Amino acid sequence: MKSTTAKKRKTNPEMVLRRRAGAKLVPFGIFLLAGALIALILFWNQPWRFEQQEFVQDEPAPRSFFSPVSFSYVDEAKTEVLRLEKQKNSPPVYRVDPVLTANIRQLAESFFIAIQEIRSEKEKTGTLPQKELPIHLPSFSLESLLSAQDIAQVQTVTLSALNAYLLRGMVPELEKQGIMDSGRDTVLHVAEDPRQETVVLTTQLLTVEEAVRESFSVLPSEIFNQDAGLRTAAAEVLRGLLAANLVYDEEKTREHRKKLSAAVPPVEIRVKKNELIVQRGLLVTKDVKEKLDQVQKKISSQKQKIQIVAGSFIILLLYGLASFYFAAFETKIFHNRSQILLFHTVIGLTTILSRMVESFPQVSMYLMPTVLATLLLTLLIHSRIGILGGVMMTVISGFLSGFSVDLLLATLMASLATAFLAYRVRKRSHFLRIGLGIGCTYFLVIAGFQLTQSTPWRDALQLGFLGFLNALLIAVTSYLMLPVLEHFFDVVTDVTLLELSDLNHPLMRKMMVEAPGTYHHSLVVSSLAENACERIGANALLAKVGCYFHDIGKLEKPQFFTENQGYLYMNQHDDLPPRVSFEIIINHVRDGVRIARKYRLRRAVVDFIREHQGTGVVYYFFKKAMDMAAPSDRVRADDFRYPGPKPQTRETAVALLADSAEAATRSLQELTPETIRQLVRKIINDKFIDGQLDECELTLRDLHKIQSSFVRNMTAMFHTRMKYPTVDRPLSAPDIFGADQFSKFRADE
Repeated sequence: MKSTTAKKRKTNPEMVLRRRAGAKLVPFGIFLLAGALIALILFWNQPWRFEQQEFVQDEPAPRSFFSPVSFSYVDEAKTEVLRLEKQKNSPPVYRVDPVLTANIRQLAESFFIAIQEIRSEKEKTGTLPQKELPIHLPSFSLESLLSAQDIAQVQTVTLSALNAYLLRGMVPELEKQGIMDSGRDTVLHVAEDPRQETVVLTTQLLTVEEAVRESFSVLPSEIFNQDAGLRTAAAEVLRGLLAANLVYDEEKTREHRKKLSAAVPPVEIRVKKNELIVQRGLLVTKDVKEKLDQVQKKISSQKQKIQIVAGSFIILLLYGLASFYFAAFETKIFHNRSQILLFHTVIGLTTILSRMVESFPQVSMYLMPTVLATLLLTLLIHSRIGILGGVMMTVISGFLSGFSVDLLLATLMASLATAFLAYRVRKRSHFLRIGLGIGCTYFLVIAGFQLTQSTPWRDALQLGFLGFLNALLIAVTSYLMLPVLEHFFDVVTDVTLLELSDLNHPLMRKMMVEAPGTYHHSLVVSSLAENACERIGANALLAKVGCYFHDIGKLEKPQFFTENQGYLYMNQHDDLPPRVSFEIIINHVRDGVRIARKYRLRRAVVDFIREHQGTGVVYYFFKKAMDMAAPSDRVRADDFRYPGPKPQTRETAVALLADSAEAATRSLQELTPETIRQLVRKIINDKFIDGQLDECELTLRDLHKIQSSFVRNMTAMFHTRMKYPTVDRPLSAPDIFGADQFSKFRADE
């Protein structure tokens, strides 16, 4: 058991190291995956781009041309001709109408039932009853049927002949004539059962009259030879019953033609390597031009495959270099999963929009919003990242535009201009300024380059104007996309910070009422931090807003903090153990984070709440605990530290220093420039020695500038005035606050 535990303990550090190594590799994997997706967007389903050929149809060939490769292709034109010819020669489809056929059979049964009834009545009465028959029948034929010795046999034979003709089908006279005139030799006959299809010669098609005439020879001679009138009567019955039940089926005809057309094998043309396609001076015919186009397509497809592989390699190399740049110079962003995903999302969205513009031939390539990435990245992350995004989009736009030099130059220069113009955007109206600035850059670069290429000045100005229009569209698009990206990736821009800097924010108003001392302290700290950040080139607006909210956790128990105890007669911590007081003090950080999330403050602002105390010692209660401890008790400073983390950015580090300096200055008995300077230096030095500034990017030069800024501003804030002389007044002068005068105006009565 002990050995197993020891083994686990031994392997745990190895596992930790492996996890850390894996965590370091994750951002590189994200970059490679993003590069692969960009390559997919650029090259997936990309239409072939053929080089312009020198061979023109119906013109003499300028040179002889031999095929450089062996290949085969389908001659679509010839295949289509064969298919159309097959459709043209396909027989029309005629089907037996099942409804009409069933009606005729029912009519025949009704007729013979009526004949039987008439025969029975005649045998009973001896007279011929007046009964209407289902079909018209001449009187001599009716007499023959009524006098027939074996009417049942006549009925069977007649119905058998009728059924044979119905199954065979009959067409109207005009319909048959039309088929004969069309020159078609056959038709496709579909019986009552649609599965039974038969090809029938047009000469074998029957009309009703032809069927009746044919019936004289079809009816059995052993029955009708002795009585010619009975044969005629049977034929007349057929004449009355038969109808054209073979009808033209247009839908079936269309389906049959499609089936025959699809069955036609494609015409395949084989071209061998070094085969002479066209000889110099000979006319380039349509067939020759088709062969030349197919050769060009084959060559271009091979080139395109090489271009896709090479292009994908370049994109992956571009993303690999970008990942190394982040790892070397933007370490914190590189390991910030949210910001890295934001970076790739912006590049990806810009590439997709540019590809959409490029996919429409009628839309100019100068309307591709390639600079959108630079603008969004500058606003959301930093101008350095915006410039990097601009360089990457310059390469990507090259693949989209066929490496058009003017578009590459315009994208690169407009990206640099964008990073400068969008460095500090404090108002929504600044987007118009950005759009105009980018537009002027686009216009000058595109129009200037076109003029160097001897393009007519009117066309050059027109292309430059398209670039100017593109810049305005980019500004509008970024204005619309910015709030969405801010929300999804929890980042903050200067415009949002300005909205949060409004002192009418619900949290600020609540602090002003419930914790006025903390409210005033926050305003002073924000002023100190803002001025110091301006001196060192940090984000002064972020520092100002972050310091506004850094102590909102004190709203939970404001009376336990010194700045809010001015109206109380005793310190709330006097009767509490040091450890309890310590827990109350440090909980304002946790409470502040919870309140910030409740009010949906941005993560950049929440970081000020988490980091403004770092892991510093609450020295007052640590000292109190030491004084109260027994000699045998051990009081550790680490037990009285804030949970942290330490400041991760220059802005939160400045907030930590400003918060400590402002609070400590309040305890000075003598507020002179020298005492303030000595106190500020001591605080900054103590924080530096305690390691509170180890995880941020403040330099020693920055610390000296911060100290100078704090001293100057705090000297102005806590200045002293000369003593004003008192004005002597007679004892009879009125006193509005006196006990006996103007008492009716007193607010406390």
